[in-house]
Order: sequence, then C-alpha cells, then structure tokens
Amino acid sequence: MMTDQDTSHTAACHLDEQRLTAALRAAAKDASCVSLLRGALLHFVADPADAMLSEAVSSDGNDKQDSNQGNSNSRASDMAATLARAVEHYTDALLVMHAGHVVAVGDHRSLVRHEAVGELMRLSPPRNVEGLMMPGFIDTHVHFPQLDIIASYGHCLIDWLNTYTFPAEQRFADPAHAAEVADAFLDALLCHGSTSAQVFATSHATSADALFRAARARDMRVHAGRVMMDRNAPPALLDSGVTALKDDERLIADWHGRDRLGYVLTPRFAPTSTPEQLKAAGQLLKSQPDLHLQTHLAENLDEVKWVAELFPDARDYLAVYEDVGLSHERTTFAHGIHLDDGMRQRIADQGASIAFCPTSNLFLGSGLFDRASARAVGMNISIATDVGGGSSLCQLESLKAAYQIGQLHGAVAHDVAGLESRANQPLTPWQGFYQLTLGNARAMRLQDKVGNLRPGMEADVIVLDPAATPLLARRTRWGQSSQVSLQEVLFALMMLGDDRVIREVHVAGQCRKLHGLMLSASSETPSREPAAALMP
Repeated sequence: MMTDQDTSHTAACHLDEQRLTAALRAAAKDASCVSLLRGALLHFVADPADAMLSEAVSSDGNDKQDSNQGNSNSRASDMAATLARAVEHYTDALLVMHAGHVVAVGDHRSLVRHEAVGELMRLSPPRNVEGLMMPGFIDTHVHFPQLDIIASYGHCLIDWLNTYTFPAEQRFADPAHAAEVADAFLDALLCHGSTSAQVFATSHATSADALFRAARARDMRVHAGRVMMDRNAPPALLDSGVTALKDDERLIADWHGRDRLGYVLTPRFAPTSTPEQLKAAGQLLKSQPDLHLQTHLAENLDEVKWVAELFPDARDYLAVYEDVGLSHERTTFAHGIHLDDGMRQRIADQGASIAFCPTSNLFLGSGLFDRASARAVGMNISIATDVGGGSSLCQLESLKAAYQIGQLHGAVAHDVAGLESRANQPLTPWQGFYQLTLGNARAMRLQDKVGNLRPGMEADVIVLDPAATPLLARRTRWGQSSQVSLQEVLFALMMLGDDRVIREVHVAGQCRKLHGLMLSASSETPSREPAAALMP
C-alpha cells in the first residue's frame, strides 16, 4: 500500500490481535519489552516484476501517434497496478514489535484508533525514526572465513582460491581464531544492514560451531554449514568420508532448528568433492529433507571445463549435482553465470535458486549473469555479496553492481555457446529492494519468517537514511517539500549508498545499531569502536 505519488493507497494497517493482547499484557509489567517505531516505512508483499512507472515508452519511439500513445498509457497503467499490489509504503507508519516478532504495522492514524494500540502507545510511546524503515537485508551467499582477505588482488577464480582463500581457511582449525572472525563478520553484516544470511564456514567443524554461537548470541537468522571438501585442496583443509559425515551429523543435531539457526549441507563445489562425497551428501539430504544445501555452479569458464574433465560421464555441470539428489527446492547455487537455457529450465523446475553475486562476478572477471533469461524460465534468484571474492558486505553495493551488469548486457555477454549480443537488462529499484528482502527470503524458502514486516514475521528491521551523505541529501532532498519520488530515492540509495546509509538495525526487535553507530552487546549505548573497525 503506497501513499505517495508513486502508487495508490490500498489498505491502512495490519495487526495480529492475539500478539497485540500479549504485547499489551507484557508492557503493563515492563514497558521495555515492546518496541514501537514511527516514521516512513516500505516493504514488499509480492514481486514487483521490474515495474517502473516512468517507463512505458512506445516500441518504435514514435509516441506521438495515437495508437502508440494508447499502448504507452496501457503499459503505464499495468505497471502501476503491478506495483500497487507488490509494495506497501506508508509516509507515517507505526511499527509494533514484541517477543521478536512484528505485532502490527500500518498507517499511524489508522492504528491509533485501535483501543489496544492506543493503550500500548501510552505504556511505551513510539520513537520517531529519521529515514525509511524496511525489512533487514538477507545475504544468501557469503563466506565468513574470507572476511580478512576481502579486496585481495587476483587474476581469476582458481588463482584467487589458491593464493588467498585456502591459506586463510587453514587458520580456522584454531577455535579462538574462528570465534574472533565470526564475531567480527556478524557485526560487519549488521553494520551493513544484513540481518539474515546463508553462510559458508570452512571444512573445520569448529568454524561452524563458532559461527552458530556468535549468531545465537545476536539472535540472528543464520543458516550455515561446514564445507565438504575431500580433494583438490591443501591437505590441511581436506576432510575424510566417515569422520566428515559424523561432523555434519553432530552439527545438525547441535544447531539445526535451534532458535533462528539452520544447518546447510555445503559441498564447496564439484571439483573439490569426489563423486563418493557428493553421493553421501545427497543421501544425508534425502534423510533430512528440511535441510538446505549450498554450493557453487558455473561461476567461471575454466571451472566449467575442469568439471567436464573430472566428471566425464555427467551430462553437464548441473547434472553432477542432480545425479546425486543435490538439486531441490532448498538448494542455492552460487553464481550460475555460464548456463544454457536448458540448465536454467531444470533449475527452475526443481525449485532451486541461483545466488547472483554481482560484485564478486565483476571483481574476479567471472562473467555477466543473465538475469533476464533466468527470470524468463521462472528461476528463483537472490542477490548476495560472496565477500572475499567480492568487494563489500554492503548489499546496496550489490544492487549497484547488479544494475551495472544488467546495463553491460546491452553490449556483449558471455554464455556457454560463446559470445552473443543481448539487450540490456537494468535492475529497477523496486526489483532491487524486493530482492534484498522478500525476494531473497523466497529464494531460501524463508518467506514465512523474514522478508517483510507483516504481523507474525520476525522483527528484523533497518532504517535507511536517504540524507546520510551530503551528495545523497542533495540528490534525494529527503524530508524537504521538494523531495524526489520514492522511486528516485530508492535508485539513489542503490547507486550512492554504503554502510553510512544504515542508520538503525533491529534484530528480532532488539536495536543493534542506532544513529549510525553499533551498540555494545551489554547495553544500548552506541559503541564507536566496533563501527569504526568494521568498515571495509
């Protein structure tokens, strides 16, 4: 429901009566157990399907002709209707949170008419926020052990793995090192507005334990797994069949489904797993179908050739995973750049998803992800940082790079068949912010838990400041009578935003960043040290 010039207003508010009653009872005893925020709010309830109200240009450019003008108006009307169904925006919203979940959200004037909401506001007055409230971002593919090698020079993927990644990962055999990096990594995610993530650890079980402990201490939704890798890597990083599976089974028993945590089976990629290990992973996945699986697929052309050499009997790269049952609706394939339409269709049919990592793909020169072809076959797509192979943990940077990759498709793009001319496919701000929130949640099958701020959802909230820098303030004119349209504000955030834009972060209803500064774990007093240390 939009309330500004971009779309029409369709509903006033949403609330859960049962949760509201519980919040009111709790607040009567301790007002600090509920949190009420007031200000502008935006979230998505459906896929905006790349709608842009400013588009709708006639196909031959002669929009002065009556027929073309009619087509243009019809397109604009269709896109406006699509956007209105997908987006809820309130210029003056009230958000009520209790017990880690959203209780109510909607237009402030409408919600205060509800007697229980009014009483709750009396017990715990709402705090006005400066900026735009939005669901916390979700990062669907990120390697936490690579935090300390971000921005390391490398010629290409395999060279970069051997030079930087594998040496860095060997240090995670030390539990103290793993714990220190896990803390720094999760604080860095929060500083950049990502409140949920799907994460690669190393092949050491201690690295996964450290990450889960740190995530649980912050009450974050984190799905992660120990890397499975039994060949083509340094001996110190290789695992062995029976022992490795016992490690995974123990980690599943300890962490899967505990609080907001989930275990993800994590074969690194086909070249570093023997057929036997991949088969064992498939059997474990079949025995526990609620587990997620993450791996890499077709990131680099040399990698694709290598897989063909290692698995000569496989139909193609994707079939290496399919043949052992590793491609299903909770599978995330990172990258998926060098695929043909047949592979894309099979991924879509299986309900798996591709994690598009634009900063990484540009940084390592891996190729240009074809988002339009993926969407054409109905494939689930998410957007992720990748981290060490990328250049930032900031998902706003990911959107910027995704837009640039889409524009480059107007020149030349790579695919399995070679070089082929393509039309450009720019990422719209509506699609971009949908993707970082509800879209990424849907790709991970977590849309019933995170991704928007409807009642009952986990209360992960960020506040974006469209005036965080002098240039952004000048571009958006946020809060002024001459403020640009919401569409333009969002696009400016995509292009010009960084961690300074993330003014507030709330995880399960608890404030973790305020006024642009990270909060210490023991209080709600801003702590400058973590924020300063975590800027990449």
